[in-house]
Amino acid sequence: MASWFIETLSAANLKPEQLDLTGRTAIEVRESAAALVPSRRFLVLGTPVYAGHPPKPVLDFLRGLAVQQDGSAAVVYATYGAVTCGSALKDVATLLGGKNVEVLAAAKLVSKHSLVLDPSRDLFPDRPATKEEGLVGELVERVKAWYSSPVSKKHPGEFRTPKLPPRSLLGRFVSRVVSTRFIPSPRHVASRCTGCGTCVDACSTRCLTLASGKVVARGEGCAKCYNCLRACPTHAWTSPFLAFFPRMYESSARKKVEETASAIFD
Repeated sequence: MASWFIETLSAANLKPEQLDLTGRTAIEVRESAAALVPSRRFLVLGTPVYAGHPPKPVLDFLRGLAVQQDGSAAVVYATYGAVTCGSALKDVATLLGGKNVEVLAAAKLVSKHSLVLDPSRDLFPDRPATKEEGLVGELVERVKAWYSSPVSKKHPGEFRTPKLPPRSLLGRFVSRVVSTRFIPSPRHVASRCTGCGTCVDACSTRCLTLASGKVVARGEGCAKCYNCLRACPTHAWTSPFLAFFPRMYESSARKKVEETASAIFD
């Protein structure tokens, strides 16, 4: 999704600069936030959704941002695995508001679910796709309109879109009660580990380390993305959560499947 934003913004001559938090340690995330100077006028911020919320690196980055100058604005988007987007967009918008950044528009973009390991059981195994790419184009057009408006600082509301539909009961429950602390981190089974380091390379927050040829430590910042479990060629990572999750996912999805949509926050 970020690459689509980069390409579309570049085609519109807006010359974006990309900052990818994937693979950065907790310290590097905080340093990246501190390095963004308040003169930045516009941000496009994207996040995955885990248990209805952005992962910790995204929240740490937003909390570490300096308060921006008047006129700073943002478009935010979240990719989620079809059941619920939870409160992820609201979480991001609230933190940006505390940094004096106005959220002009927001989008939730359905995608393949990171915890559904069997593609045949996933509702959207090939998403994001054309529909999501089209929405990126619409949002970039709004960014261009905002930039070209002589009164953009005072009247961002001229470019508002319909609000997101009300969240499902599941979505409200997730946003109020559930968080990633209820999802267990994958467990390492040393007897199956060959020390190949594949999981270390796959870790989205670089919190795994190798010692004596085996994975022995998980540092600060595990996002519980399960990249290590999916990547391991010898199945040296496991989790009891995976036995329960597909049933919960499919049951919830049958009752309520949210889709790609855009909105604006008041």
